[in-house]
Amino acid sequence: MKPVAQILSALALCIGATGLRAANLPPQWRYVAKAADMMYYLDTRTMEMRGPYWSYWVLVAFNHAKKYEHIKPYKSARILYYADCAAGTQDIKTVLQFTTVKGDGEPVWASHLEDEDLVLEPLKHGSLNERLMLVACSAQH
Repeated sequence: MKPVAQILSALALCIGATGLRAANLPPQWRYVAKAADMMYYLDTRTMEMRGPYWSYWVLVAFNHAKKYEHIKPYKSARILYYADCAAGTQDIKTVLQFTTVKGDGEPVWASHLEDEDLVLEPLKHGSLNERLMLVACSAQH
């Protein structure tokens, strides 16, 4: 195993061991982190290479419904990321918001950026986005 792969695998094990699975989520949702009133899960069944980039969906489950102007209250969001694991960069291509905690049903709001050029941005060391990318990228090795 390459040194980078070993580090990513070790980080993924440490991160994965710290959380509990929400009892009502399907098994493909792997717990990654908790921040404030949100829990983050990685959808292991949708991780795939798209050209030179790794893509993956993340579920963000909120403890309380969020409400913003012109958007119905929502309790979860699904976010599609593209990442360059070697460079430590990523971009968001889709955001969907749902009234359920499990991110299912019809979205109450959506932003689709698939037709936009990828703008892979460096991730801040120790950030939640870096943690999500490390867990996703460790699955490819």
